[in-house]
Amino acid sequence: MVDIFMGLGSFKLMLDAAKNLKNISDPDIRNDAIVALQEQIVAAQESYSALLESVCTLEAEARNLEIWESEKERYELKKVTEHSKILAYTLKESEQAAVPLHWICPDCYSQAKKSLLQHAVRTPGRAEVLACQTCGWAGYLSGMWYPEHGGARPLSRPAR
Repeated sequence: MVDIFMGLGSFKLMLDAAKNLKNISDPDIRNDAIVALQEQIVAAQESYSALLESVCTLEAEARNLEIWESEKERYELKKVTEHSKILAYTLKESEQAAVPLHWICPDCYSQAKKSLLQHAVRTPGRAEVLACQTCGWAGYLSGMWYPEHGGARPLSRPAR
């Protein structure tokens, strides 16, 4: 908002300078004033373009948030299987008519993204997981990350 008011103030200054050009009788001084006015006009156009780009970016972000707000209402947090402790988002029963059952990543969901979880088998241990290809989140359906260490990851290997 400050930029907008500053821009309006500079337009008033440019308008006043343009009105005063007719009162300048010395051609050299008038030419210098015209060049200065042109520089101010170019600077104002650049500022206007930058502000317009910012407004367009903010409008696009607002539209994306509105779309996400309506999309996220279609999902609910549930256990992946009856006996599982893994929670992920899936379509509400009322939304499942035309779309196959799928799960979306809870981490991505919290960041306003929709990323489908994919079934994968990881070794060692032949662990079955639902994995997010976007952020690396994984929910273990069966097996362990490192069965030889009681399921815990060794400290020397970085987590995904």
